Amino acid sequence: MNKEPYPVAYAYWSQEWRAEHSYEQFLASWQGTANVELVTLFPAGEENGELTFFVETKHLEVVEGKPRPGIFYYSGFFTVGKTTEGWRLTGGSLEPENLAWRLGGHQPWREDPRQVAVVELHGHLGEKINLDPVATQVTRLDDGRVVVMVPTTDEKPEWHKVILAPLIEGAWRVLSWQ
Repeated sequence: MNKEPYPVAYAYWSQEWRAEHSYEQFLASWQGTANVELVTLFPAGEENGELTFFVETKHLEVVEGKPRPGIFYYSGFFTVGKTTEGWRLTGGSLEPENLAWRLGGHQPWREDPRQVAVVELHGHLGEKINLDPVATQVTRLDDGRVVVMVPTTDEKPEWHKVILAPLIEGAWRVLSWQ
């Protein structure tokens, strides 16, 4: 396989990241990958002058064992920051998407952005969150993302904003919340 793009891709990472991850490790992490296609790219926040982006990618990979190609989807977050070399990737990772929740009929709530927002906030804020998805307000953005406003159970509710993106596999992924 042609390794021409790998040195260029490795150079997009910051010096600090490259100091912790050798080129050989980087190259090995792509073993068996024949092609990568960017499916989704959304801004997902800013902290300490660094910008975070959500990505979803489609990979053509050769499956181990009996060699055969397969299509796999990954999603994750990457952070970029201003370095002495200019803007560089300072962190990030991709995780394989898992269709088991859908194929097995488990967790159907993952297909509803209201319910995903409520579950995410309940995990962070506990019983203060109104667990009734009907109490939420949903706004669909032109780019496919959704903003869900979730109230607390207080007499004068405090509203929390959750931004979500749809994944190829049908689930919704939280990009950020406030």
